[in-house]
Amino acid sequence: MAFGDNLLACLGLKNELSGCPFRITVFGEEGVVIGGVKKISKISDEEIAFLTSRKTVSVSGKNLKITSYGEKESAISGVIEGIKIT
Repeated sequence: MAFGDNLLACLGLKNELSGCPFRITVFGEEGVVIGGVKKISKISDEEIAFLTSRKTVSVSGKNLKITSYGEKESAISGVIEGIKIT
């Protein structure tokens, strides 16, 4: 079970969001957890991008690093300045 599944269940949103190919949880300016990750497409101190089944999710900022990378879910820490979905 992914980290965000418990949050969705508490909010009663699990069924409504189950068809989403990815999920992004932002923790202020200090971190991001992205669910639905297939692989890393770009990694640097200023940008980290992941491929999902349908889109690319890019996180930009400063001193970015992947703190957790597992099956379908990854975490990034650093100064988060933006998130772009293409």
